[in-house]
Amino acid sequence: MKSILVLAALVVLVVSACGSAAAPAAASPSPLGSSTNQPATLLSGTSVSSPALVAVHVCYSGTSGAHVATWYALEKGLFKKYGLAVDLTSIDSGTKAMTALLAGSVQICQIGAASVVNAVVAGQDAVLIAGFFDTYPAFLMVKTQIKTMQDLKGKALAISSPGSATDAGTRLLLKTYGLVPDRDVALVAIGDEGARIAAMDAGQVSGSLVVAPFNQIARQKGYTELVDMAKLGIPYEYIGIATSRKYIQANRTVVINFMKAILESIATAKKDPDGAKAVLAKYLLLDPVKDAAELEDTYQSMVVNNLKSIPDPSMPGIQTLLVNLQDSNPSAAQVKPEQVVDLTILKDLQASGFISNLEK
Repeated sequence: MKSILVLAALVVLVVSACGSAAAPAAASPSPLGSSTNQPATLLSGTSVSSPALVAVHVCYSGTSGAHVATWYALEKGLFKKYGLAVDLTSIDSGTKAMTALLAGSVQICQIGAASVVNAVVAGQDAVLIAGFFDTYPAFLMVKTQIKTMQDLKGKALAISSPGSATDAGTRLLLKTYGLVPDRDVALVAIGDEGARIAAMDAGQVSGSLVVAPFNQIARQKGYTELVDMAKLGIPYEYIGIATSRKYIQANRTVVINFMKAILESIATAKKDPDGAKAVLAKYLLLDPVKDAAELEDTYQSMVVNNLKSIPDPSMPGIQTLLVNLQDSNPSAAQVKPEQVVDLTILKDLQASGFISNLEK
């Protein structure tokens, strides 16, 4: 029944999105140091226009430090460097972001891999072309009276939305500790990390999976860390870059150039802690001075320790998502990880020497 409801919700959202030309959710912050392209001037005083940038509508699902690669690429002008005019939009859950992608409101999205898996199992044209994390770098933050996972029996945990990364991750975590989602522990769809922490404050739920810096924010409010999910060693594809096979076929050069910007963003952000933390501060609405500790923690967790330099999707991580989904959607057993991904974009960039040049 759960799988039917989730799939029905996805279909309703897709149909709704297709019937409207409205842009997804809220607009993202304006880029730091953005500027208008100026025409090149010749010695004679005449001018020639620069090559036109290709417009690409891009989204990111939710607001957490996990999206740093896309944010940094935009703020540092890397998309423009590779000929793209990226319009970046924030959408507050992977389920809504996938709806926008399937409806064509956006062409590319940084999104939870669980949402891509759900769409593929449902027979939709979605594909993962990059995966940034091989584990789920999240923390289960709970009220102080919760001392063990078994104490969660009869309680409720907050998730973003059905079919989202937090939904999939929370279900996997509960099952790892012998708890049955929806029976032993209720899962309540609340929204993004800030909203989930607010739900904890209001007594609606006993905890939630969050990523940096929201684990630190929750800790400051008096909540405790019950589980560091990354330390469990469970293969898990968390966040990646998704598009459609149709879009790749028609716009392969655009997708390759997008990934060039992302790869350079990762390589540069790892060498530029101050610049990366400035970008994180802007998008996470943190004060660079007052919230310096939270920014450092986020940079270490999301850039230094867990962000892959070559973001090839993890086949074992996707298999974990498929197995996890089988409880609510038996059709997932018929899907192989290879059906969820397109590895050819990264392979082309490796073969061309682009990636090896970045590593020099």
